[in-house]
Amino acid sequence: MIKFWFMITIFAALIIGISLFFKNKKPAVMYIIPSAFTAVSIVLLIASFVIGGFSGMG
Repeated sequence: MIKFWFMITIFAALIIGISLFFKNKKPAVMYIIPSAFTAVSIVLLIASFVIGGFSGMG
């Protein structure tokens, strides 16, 4: 249970830090980086179904 709260705290600090870092950046950077991460996430999600199938859905 402690590991869970520790991970939540680390991820929250990371997200807040990244958002403060990009707070005053150009709009192009603010849209390109999240779009790139979204595209990579979608590709990884599709690849995980191709590689592993639905075996982990049980």
